[in-house]
Amino acid sequence: MGQFIVSARKYRPKEFKEVVGQESITETLTRAITAEKIAQAFLFCGPRGVGKTTTARILAKAVNLGKIDGLSEEDEDFAFNIFELDAASNNKVEDMRSLMEQVRIPPQTGRYKIYIIDEVHMLSQAAFNAFLKTLEEPPPYAIFILATTEKHKILPTILSRCQIFDFKRISVPSIIQQLKHVAQAEQYEVEEEAYHIIAESADGALRDALSVFDRLVAGLDNSKLTQASVLQQLNILDWSTFSETTEGLMINDHGRAISLFNQVLEQGFEGDMFMQGLAEYIRTLLIAKDARLHSLMMGSKKKIQRASEQAELATPSFLINALALINDAEVSYQRALNKRLHVEVCLIRIAHASQVIEQGAIKKKTAKLDTESRTNPPPQSNNTSQDDRSDSLNNKISEVDKSIEHVESLEEVSTNSAADEQTEKQTITQSKETISPQPDAHDREEDIPVESKPTASVPSTGKRLSLEDLDTDELLRPKSEVKSPSPEESAQRISWDHKIESILAQVEDYLQKNDHQSVASILDKLNVSLKDNQVIFTATASAQKDFIETHMASINKYVQERLSDAPTLCIVYQQQGRQEKNGVQQNAKKTAELMHDKNPDMRNFIDDLGLEIDYSA
Repeated sequence: MGQFIVSARKYRPKEFKEVVGQESITETLTRAITAEKIAQAFLFCGPRGVGKTTTARILAKAVNLGKIDGLSEEDEDFAFNIFELDAASNNKVEDMRSLMEQVRIPPQTGRYKIYIIDEVHMLSQAAFNAFLKTLEEPPPYAIFILATTEKHKILPTILSRCQIFDFKRISVPSIIQQLKHVAQAEQYEVEEEAYHIIAESADGALRDALSVFDRLVAGLDNSKLTQASVLQQLNILDWSTFSETTEGLMINDHGRAISLFNQVLEQGFEGDMFMQGLAEYIRTLLIAKDARLHSLMMGSKKKIQRASEQAELATPSFLINALALINDAEVSYQRALNKRLHVEVCLIRIAHASQVIEQGAIKKKTAKLDTESRTNPPPQSNNTSQDDRSDSLNNKISEVDKSIEHVESLEEVSTNSAADEQTEKQTITQSKETISPQPDAHDREEDIPVESKPTASVPSTGKRLSLEDLDTDELLRPKSEVKSPSPEESAQRISWDHKIESILAQVEDYLQKNDHQSVASILDKLNVSLKDNQVIFTATASAQKDFIETHMASINKYVQERLSDAPTLCIVYQQQGRQEKNGVQQNAKKTAELMHDKNPDMRNFIDDLGLEIDYSA
């Protein structure tokens, strides 16, 4: 059995035209050799496995032969003039002095003595200084080729004496082409998807890709190297997992996304790896929506086709908000105590981001109509009929319907989703119920109040969502459960008699229904006053005020639903005890004056020493 040679050595390029992915560098060196304008010092820098040492060996051979073609057919007599030195193990100043002694001897065969120093950044400071003079003024027959992966560690004085060539990472198509060449030469049968997975996992290093390829084909027994076997042996996630996850998020199905994430965890992957892959796939969808960026899409034809189809269904706002939420989750992932829950919450927020935007747009439009109807009521004559008022109200409803349809068109992810159509109908029905007329106890026809739920700041369609924007108790609630007061419930509202007792009765009724005994006991002890259509509770302690404020919004909502034109309830904090302190101060002053009258010597003693009495103590 013959000795096995790894592919990175067996298929190492022997000529410039065989070097993969560094065409600009090889063309420059070829022209320099042809024109006989060869520098005496070169510096090849770049990441690992991209061909620095290989190019240096080809350059050394071409310089000695004086040609660039047919190098592989020549003999190796001149190889005695090529010296390779590993600076990682020969980094002392004595090693450099020994090298300088060898440089003084001219070549026996060939034109040049060439020194290839690999990992030159590992040289010590003293070794660099010893090498500096020879590098600046070498003999005419000496050429130095330095190679390094960390250019920033080399002294500027060394850099200024070299021609610098920056090697770039090898592209995925170039790596795939080389892998196919090796597979064809070795008669391996490999699926197209497997090539892409190996090339993408190499991160631009051809040597790494060939090493992985050797490991994968070593276990083949006249069988085909498939995508499934590559994923299993390399233990990496396939893009199809992220495609299915994204599809679930686009239709607001967070359960499907969480189920897929659970399968990923069962395979032994970490949550941050899942989020990183999901963000990369969503980025691919965003790129697919812009024809100018199609050249940035990497992957097999099947992956690009699937990503393009999903990109047509996804809106830019969904993709941008998804990337923003994943980025926020990745930043705080390491600080999270429950990392699994952290990722699941991120998926839930992405799935319902469009729902939050849609509800915010509807609430803002409804609130705007409410404000316009209250500030600028339409003029009505005594002959105005009920039909005219109904037509005016229907016009407002149609305006809201149009705005809803516009929002839905921006946030729609699938035109064929029956669930989304049902949700749209429910949302439109809710908006119509929200602006439906609510008659009061006196059947006043001149005012048609438009009830709208007070909302906090809701992100608009064009705003970048963050984690804080989606912290809402209605996020996970289906749209069918978000209900407005029905006309029957609103009809039960009674008119307020402008007495505090009626307000307090409604507050007490609310607290009893919700079993808030602690809140009731605190409010029972507070002073209550009515001023400027506000019922003011005065707290004597800041802790009481903070505790009551947490319940004040729900209390106000209940009172507003029960009483028409009801005032707003609020709580303020007023510090007590100042008058008592002033009284104590006055009593202390009177006591001191009485002591002075009974004992004049005390007054003289205080005056002689220049003292003063602190009455506030």
